[in-house]
Amino acid sequence: MSKIQIPSVDFSQLSGTFILNDNGRYQAIYGSQNYQTYYTIYANFTFENDILQTIDLELINYKGIINMGFLNPNGGDIAVNLSEDVLVLDMPIKGMTGHTHTQIDVSSKNINISNINNINVFRLLHPLFSHSRHMENNIFDSEFFYRNGIDESPIPRKPIPGRYDYPDKNKHEGPKTFGGNCNTSYLIAISR
Repeated sequence: MSKIQIPSVDFSQLSGTFILNDNGRYQAIYGSQNYQTYYTIYANFTFENDILQTIDLELINYKGIINMGFLNPNGGDIAVNLSEDVLVLDMPIKGMTGHTHTQIDVSSKNINISNINNINVFRLLHPLFSHSRHMENNIFDSEFFYRNGIDESPIPRKPIPGRYDYPDKNKHEGPKTFGGNCNTSYLIAISR
């Protein structure tokens, strides 16, 4: 019987790509699984005279029982900033919101296409219910609480990177997607 060989991969060398000036086409920028639901976020960047005007985001739920969505339907809580040559998107995500499309107007930020070399997407997961509630309508929030099956007292999970309650919001560490798995996505930006 032959051994199964698992390739050793340097996860820091994995990334996705995003064609910046491909107006009209949605491209994958993030994928993850929460509440046993796999979902992907797609983006369409619109430029006018090489200045980024809008970012249209579409979240598609592929498999699972809890639909994921954006926290706010108008995208006002999604932070978009240019840090050196990296376009950074901080995206609050929540289950059972129903908000799977949003558009962000970034025209006032005056972001030139030539200044974007990378795109980093950081997901900030919010609980299904208010932070102190672990269950509603027999749906248990398994991302924020453990249960042991013996008593009704849920045990809060420790805050981890990628959750809204992680103490250092500016510290984006932990598993990655398009370069690992989970709460952070790294993309190389390409202009044609």
